[in-house]
Formats: sequence, C-alpha cells, structure tokens
Amino acid sequence: MSVHSPDEGKGELDNTPKHRDTPEYSEATKGLQPLSISHRHRALMRRLVAGGRLKDVCEELGFTVARASLVANSPLFKEEMARMQAQVDSGVIKLEAEKPHIDGGVRAQLEEEALASLRVIVGLRDGAKSERVQQVSALEILDRAGYAKTDKVEGKLQLEASPGLADAIQTAIREMRKKDGTDG
Repeated sequence: MSVHSPDEGKGELDNTPKHRDTPEYSEATKGLQPLSISHRHRALMRRLVAGGRLKDVCEELGFTVARASLVANSPLFKEEMARMQAQVDSGVIKLEAEKPHIDGGVRAQLEEEALASLRVIVGLRDGAKSERVQQVSALEILDRAGYAKTDKVEGKLQLEASPGLADAIQTAIREMRKKDGTDG
C-alpha cells in the first residue's frame, strides 16, 4: 500500500519516511532493521554525514557493507541522520557567521596594494645600487611566483632488503654488466 499526497488524482507519491511497521518493507527486511540507534550506528552516521563513502566507512568501523547498507537505509537511521545533518549545517552556518570576513572593498584594496608592492620589488631589483638588495628582490619575486630555492637534505639511508628484493637487484646488476660487457 503506498501513501499518496492530498493531490491523489495527480498520482504524486508522498515522500514522508516509512517506518518499520509500514508494508513497503518485507518482513525479512523489517526484522533486520535496527530498533534503536547504537553508538556504532552513530559513528557510521557521523562519517556518512561528513561525506565518507559507505565502503570506506565500513572498513574503518568493521561493518560489512551489506549490514551497513541495511542500517543506513532503515527509516530510523535516515531520520536520525537527517537530524544530524541539520545540526551540522546549523553549526557550519553559525561558524561562518562568526568568522571575520574581508569585505567592504578591503580585499580589492589589498589586491591593488599587492600589485603596487610587486612594482616596488621589481623596481628594487632593477634599480637598486646595492647588489644584495637586487638579489633579495629577485629572490622574493621568484619565491612569490613559486620558484623558491629548494633546500637540500642530507642524510644516511639504511635499507634492509628482503631476500626477494636482493635477488632482483643482483639479477638486474648481472644483466646490466652483461649488456655493458663488464661481466666478471
């Protein structure tokens, strides 16, 4: 039996949640749906609300995909998840409202100042009397453009190769020596 909207003649279905006692679920499915939401169900719910994929969440929490799907598609879980999503949305909106925003022309002025500041650095690079000032200015420009100097890291690496890896390396060395004619 399907539940219809007040506009029954138009054939539109009512999308209100169906509960365990509605005939749209088979007896077998109703028997497997949770009667209450456990802490593990809430953990599943939190991760799904956060955008997690069911398969990944199942691996993380130790659910089978089949069981998690059954739980997540139950009316009780869906109702609780909708409440949780609303709480998250409300919290995000509240945080966003409390966050200081750069507006009122400040951002545009900062962008203009950035361009003027770049011109100053370019001017120093091209016209400063001190070679050090020219060098620092050039490095600043390169750094801002994403061409920063990379730092060299020195260290020692000790590697323990598995017997299979050691054999593969030795075979590769032998083949290289044969190819080069240096096989001893």
